Amino acid sequence: MYPSPYYNQMTAPDYNSFNYQMPKMPQNYNQIQNNPQNQPQQLQDSGLIHIKNVEEGRSYPIAPGSGMFFKVENANILCTKSLGIGPLDQPVFKVYKLVDVTNEPIEKAQEEGVIQYATLEEFKKAHKETVEMVQDLQSQLKRIQEKFQKQEEKLKEADKIIRARKKARAIEDEEEE
Repeated sequence: MYPSPYYNQMTAPDYNSFNYQMPKMPQNYNQIQNNPQNQPQQLQDSGLIHIKNVEEGRSYPIAPGSGMFFKVENANILCTKSLGIGPLDQPVFKVYKLVDVTNEPIEKAQEEGVIQYATLEEFKKAHKETVEMVQDLQSQLKRIQEKFQKQEEKLKEADKIIRARKKARAIEDEEEE
């Protein structure tokens, strides 16, 4: 049997073969890298894209299923823009104002409740209160369920009475005809 002239084109390359050759890089690879037209116009620094104003960030195109961070130059403003994967998803653009808090004392942050730990006694007290609240809610739920069952029984009885009256009227209507 003669080998097909299309054999090599139809099969996957054998990377372990002595005949396999790596694809060649373009001759002008360095020219492509150094060409200023191929470089992005925005300065990118640690994932932030520097923009001149908020509207520039709002109009910045992004790919579906991605998000971007923007820093407005000469202003303490950060922006985020994200877009879902779905075809009907709209971009979500949010603007945040940066506030420098490095000069605030640590004690103030602790007073505001940023760092607080409970003692074992406080934890046990809170646990006991929580258990009591859960038990109270369970008893209220049980009472509500009982009331609901009574109302349901009354509705069933009323339904039986209504059906009986309808049957009686139907029989009376038949006798009159």
